[in-house]
Amino acid sequence: MPDWLCLLVAMAAALPASGAAPRDNACAKALPQSLRAALKDDLCGPGSPGTLGPALCVAAALKAYPKWRADALAELCRGASREDGTSLAPVSCAKAFKRNDPQRAVLALCAPLANEPPSDDASDAAWIQGPAACFHKAPRDWSEEDAIELCKGARASPDGPAANPEPVACALGANQKAARKGKKGAASLPLPVVAKLCQTGLQKRSVRGGGDLSADGPLECIAAVPDLRAGPAGKSGRPAGASVEPGAWALVQLCRRAPSDAPAKCFNAVGGGELEVMLRVALCKGVASETAAEGRAKCATHRALASLEPNLRVALCRGGGSGGGEGGEGGVAG
Repeated sequence: MPDWLCLLVAMAAALPASGAAPRDNACAKALPQSLRAALKDDLCGPGSPGTLGPALCVAAALKAYPKWRADALAELCRGASREDGTSLAPVSCAKAFKRNDPQRAVLALCAPLANEPPSDDASDAAWIQGPAACFHKAPRDWSEEDAIELCKGARASPDGPAANPEPVACALGANQKAARKGKKGAASLPLPVVAKLCQTGLQKRSVRGGGDLSADGPLECIAAVPDLRAGPAGKSGRPAGASVEPGAWALVQLCRRAPSDAPAKCFNAVGGGELEVMLRVALCKGVASETAAEGRAKCATHRALASLEPNLRVALCRGGGSGGGEGGEGGVAG
């Protein structure tokens, strides 16, 4: 065997197994000494990102929250795989919360920020402060669980701290509609469904800009769907029994992040005789204009496509030239 090949074999044998990180690596050494034994396997061992990101995040979090348990610090920082400022985003997000805010809410809303790509615009402050701003302004009669769901990925309002973030403005709009006579549309939805409907969700920071999402759009969309049924609800606004009627959740998928009632117009134009509910949702969600809505509906109901399987018809009309690609999301919802 050639000498170079022997050397290569020896080097390969000395390497850790695939996917494993040596216990005594740079990540473990960067952890605070008081937490090294407790967290090095979790944040720096096999299956971990293998970078300094989690350790840098934990060190900053421990300085800000010296009384937090090790498992809470790990939960906040586990996804911090990058070695730039993004790894500290969960800590910066947590600092925007009040000291007496529930730790569960802080962890649920701030930990996901570690997975966001670095920003190439000036939206960092809105991105980092958004979850706390949303949580603090959520409707007072909402449960902690519903407020957390509403505020995932929320951005602070570009109009300043006094203004409601878009998810909150949407939720308050639903509350106002519920106070009017003849409760319809979003007004009849249980709170968990309204939270999903109004949630803006995490998006790439590079595409975030003021005005991309409308607080009124989801409500206009839901109100425009005539066959919305949310099922009976209890005192808290939650559905009586174990779950919300599937049709309500399907229409939330249709209208979430909608800029207007365009997805609903597409949904209505297709009709139940052409496609089942979830396929109509898959076809129409994400359309950003009436032109796109009309194009997708006409495509899906065209006689020339009648012989195609419904799934194929939806896939074709979402990606075709009849307004199918405008504001849409790839694939077919199940």
